[in-house]
Amino acid sequence: FTIMRNFKLWQSIVQEASTAPMAIVKFLCCVYATKTFFVDVTYCPGPSMLPTMNTSGGSGDVVLTDRFSPRLGRIGRGDIVVVRSPENPRKLITKRIIAMENDNI
Repeated sequence: FTIMRNFKLWQSIVQEASTAPMAIVKFLCCVYATKTFFVDVTYCPGPSMLPTMNTSGGSGDVVLTDRFSPRLGRIGRGDIVVVRSPENPRKLITKRIIAMENDNI
């Protein structure tokens, strides 16, 4: 009888111990999917986006960037985009689209 009680005790401990890590793994998977496919948080320093984005005092703005619209081709004139710098691929730059393909400037 005591062996069965100890087994049930250990079974409940193992079950509870496996529930918490699974919740953490599910949460991290949701964060990864959201950041990869839907929205991302981006820090935008520098004066190139004044006055749209507040960069006074060198603090910059923290913005949510939409990752869904580019996949659907919904980028247009006047939109602000975040792209990798051609000079330093580890750096992100923020620019406003002023013209589209085949536009004359």
